[in-house]
Amino acid sequence: MDNIILCTGPSFGRFQMLKEITERDDAIISFKKIFLVTNDPVNSAIRFNGRRPHVEVLVQRGKQLDCLNCIIRSIRNAVNDPECLDDDILLFKHESVFISDMHLVTKALKKIRDGYDAVAKYWIGFPHTKTAGRLNDYYHSDSFFLRVGAARPIFKDHPILPSFTEEVQFCEEYLTKILFAPLQKIYRIDYHHSSWQDNELGFYHIPRYEDPPEWLWDKKNYHELYS
Repeated sequence: MDNIILCTGPSFGRFQMLKEITERDDAIISFKKIFLVTNDPVNSAIRFNGRRPHVEVLVQRGKQLDCLNCIIRSIRNAVNDPECLDDDILLFKHESVFISDMHLVTKALKKIRDGYDAVAKYWIGFPHTKTAGRLNDYYHSDSFFLRVGAARPIFKDHPILPSFTEEVQFCEEYLTKILFAPLQKIYRIDYHHSSWQDNELGFYHIPRYEDPPEWLWDKKNYHELYS
């Protein structure tokens, strides 16, 4: 796996988590390059396994905007790097997300190599929360894979978002409506369970609060995910 590029952040107040998780994942995958976009200046001098990532520090605008702008800027920085080639694969994930199942990660990467532009989880919302003008089903932003060649025309000149609007009100809505909409071929994994702990891409998302055990992914579809 010599063509996997990590885009990560924003990591406010999580220097040690960012360092430990990224170094652990890098030891497994050996990332070709690492692009960190952070809203915390403390992270600007960080090193992972002794090597310096490409780092950009953003002005804090609030959790949702910072998460979105981290996605936009880290991927923009990657696709504009001459060493990132069209057939390289971008992995975006937050600093609180780490590899937990390389079997699933390998399956997801194979989908990209087989011709998909992206592999991502797609939240299927609750029927009773559907309201006019409000997105209920959307791509989740904590972790996803993108082919560099597919991402380049979307991200290479994409500006930072200064604020949300009536049309786009949260990070995943922008990801779904604006960033993923031009992609021709997405391997979409529908889900309706907690986003914490293990997920279908092979990652573990460290919980910020405790969910009931029955609300976590039950893995009953494990062997069908990439068939």
